[in-house]
Amino acid sequence: MLNNVRRCLTVSVRTRGKLLIRSIHENVLSPVLHSRANARRSNNAVYKRFYCQATIDEQNLKSIDLKNQQDKLDQQKLDDVLSDPENKKRFQILELELDVLRHNAERVPDNIEPSDWLLLLNSPTKTRRKRYLEFLWRNERASENEKAKKALKKAEALAKKEAELADDTGEMKYGLLHNTLFMRIYETTINRFYNGKLLQSMMFEPKLVFDCGYDDDMNHREIHNCAKQLSLAFASNRLHADPMCLYFCNFNKDGLLKRYLHQNIPTLMNDDFPVTVTSQSYLDLFPKNQLVYLTPHCRVNLNEYDPDAVYIIGALVDKTNSQPLSLAKAKREGISMAKFPIDTYLDWGASSSKNLTLDQCTRIMLDLRHTRDWNKALSNNVPTRKLRNARENSLRQKLYKSISSDTYKIEEPAEVPLKDFTFGSRKIKN
Repeated sequence: MLNNVRRCLTVSVRTRGKLLIRSIHENVLSPVLHSRANARRSNNAVYKRFYCQATIDEQNLKSIDLKNQQDKLDQQKLDDVLSDPENKKRFQILELELDVLRHNAERVPDNIEPSDWLLLLNSPTKTRRKRYLEFLWRNERASENEKAKKALKKAEALAKKEAELADDTGEMKYGLLHNTLFMRIYETTINRFYNGKLLQSMMFEPKLVFDCGYDDDMNHREIHNCAKQLSLAFASNRLHADPMCLYFCNFNKDGLLKRYLHQNIPTLMNDDFPVTVTSQSYLDLFPKNQLVYLTPHCRVNLNEYDPDAVYIIGALVDKTNSQPLSLAKAKREGISMAKFPIDTYLDWGASSSKNLTLDQCTRIMLDLRHTRDWNKALSNNVPTRKLRNARENSLRQKLYKSISSDTYKIEEPAEVPLKDFTFGSRKIKN
């Protein structure tokens, strides 16, 4: 684990005749000049900081550079594909198809990236292309709405600031953006705190491995969803009171999963990132007798948590391909297998899927290690909509709404007078 912790330098900064000793990361030394209102203090405000994560501006610059580079590569791939006359003809047909969809007021995005054109060219059916175009349209509208909200929020902040300046009486003010008795905690400070906990967990805490070797078994949207779930799993582990040491094994650094994961986490490939990202297999890193592959297709339940074991979760989203790939891989490599005892501790509803996402599995393992109680670990992290009580309540509410609505309202029959069915009445009639 010493390879994961970088050497530290001792930097001496003399400020006002005093010697300040700070522990500074070797690769991320960066002097920061803090300007203050008083010009007499501005010359003495140079000091060093320990950065576990890049600042927000650096992250934005890195993400922009990565996006520009990837767009250039995608454009080159598209040009190479269109150099073939048949592909060029198919591309023109797709453009005409998009024009027809726009004329019919279908959900089609305004701008289509080169990577999206490549996927559309590889889509065999029109239905699949329409679904993907609707997916792009939703993302485009979501980004436009977010930009509009940010612009509105910025305009409201400027208007509020102008109103405060107009009503300024020269008196002392306390609160955010004014004079305050307390130090403001920035987002970078919080990031350094949480990442420092993860760096400590890399040395002393148990390991949790994600097997990222299923790129060929997932389509484009499943890989995108897998990258999102891995990002949420990292965030859940980062915020937990008792985090674990995460490993991303069998990681293809030139694959599509790395591209989407890098968009969500710009500091993924940094040397000081508090997760071990490697292309090596877990068989090369850990003894085989300590490995336990968590797969829902096996028959052995994980009854107790073993702190000496290294648990493996397959980074696989199988919405279209539901074959037991993780079970076959564990058998092929001769690794012990186990599954969550969800049927023992949970009462599942009818027709509810028992599939759990990667971030849900991570939170279950974290809570199980922290509490050693399966009831708490499962009840706190499995969605209640999949359980029987929630299913019955939702069905009961739907039935009540359907009965009480006007369209499904049942008219009560008119009152029918009771007839006299006595023997005497029959005899008179006869």
